[in-house]
Amino acid sequence: FRAIELTQEMSFAMEASNQVLRTHEISTMMVKTWKQNSGMRFVASGILGNLVFFSLDNLLLLIILQWSDTGRPATASAATKWIRRHAESVSFFVAYMLDIIVQHFLNAMLVFGIETIQTRDLYLSSLATSYTAYFGTLCGSTVIQAYLLQQGVPKAFAFWGTIAMGSLVNFAVLMSFGTRSKPSRGSSSNA
Repeated sequence: FRAIELTQEMSFAMEASNQVLRTHEISTMMVKTWKQNSGMRFVASGILGNLVFFSLDNLLLLIILQWSDTGRPATASAATKWIRRHAESVSFFVAYMLDIIVQHFLNAMLVFGIETIQTRDLYLSSLATSYTAYFGTLCGSTVIQAYLLQQGVPKAFAFWGTIAMGSLVNFAVLMSFGTRSKPSRGSSSNA
């Protein structure tokens, strides 16, 4: 009986070992795919950045609405009245401006490589490139989002719909800038 038990234990150990090897092979394949696929890394970076953006947008909207409900006198400036009337677009625009810094960092970490921001000069240069790349979608997205809101589209749907469209444009523009700014070596830190 002991021989049967040993055979069963060895069989179990072999199966467990094979499972570990299969898991390792899958893990290795996933890491290799991650390293070689800048599009996949850009999507992951974008999802994280857009979640931060969405949170900033909602937080800023609450701040703007709370600020505008503080019983300010009817003599408020034209700018203040305009901000109150367009609170959702103002929060979107300001959140987008702030999120570019977050998205820039995430793109450096996940897509283009941390070496793209290792020095102050590299950081500021690549941040300026990010603002340049995102400026068109910042303006266009704000206008599209405002239009969707005026048409009665709920804010969350307007936000994510606008972001989905803008993300495609941003990917193409950033990949163009990234390709021109440095050669790709195909490592995990390069696009």
